[in-house]
Amino acid sequence: MKQDIAHLTKYHFVLTSQLQKISKQIAISQKKLEHEQRKYTMLQQCLLETRTQCQEQAKNCISSIQFQQFQHFISQLEKALQLQNEVVLNNQKSHDKIIMSYQTLKLKTNNLEELIDKRQQANHYYDTRKENQINTENYNRLKRF
Repeated sequence: MKQDIAHLTKYHFVLTSQLQKISKQIAISQKKLEHEQRKYTMLQQCLLETRTQCQEQAKNCISSIQFQQFQHFISQLEKALQLQNEVVLNNQKSHDKIIMSYQTLKLKTNNLEELIDKRQQANHYYDTRKENQINTENYNRLKRF
């Protein structure tokens, strides 16, 4: 039984090390996600500013070539925004998977801690019971004399 606890304790150490590793991955993933979200927001702002600038220029009678250039640039920004949105969504999915694996491992670790605790309590109970039994036997032997 005590060897069993030793093996469980070693396994607990491994799980705890994995939890620490995944925690670091979560932090890295979170920073990357935030970075990609900032890029998306910057593209949105750039698109809004470009549209506003195009409308203002159109009021001032710009040439058709300049207007086409604005439209082409706006189209490119919209494509870039769409691609960046996909990058953000993919990073979010990846981040969520890492969090899920952390939560699963954390639950496994907590359950293992409970098991170790129950085994230790059982060992203590059996040790105490055995000691009481030995004391009772010794008492009964001494009582005969």
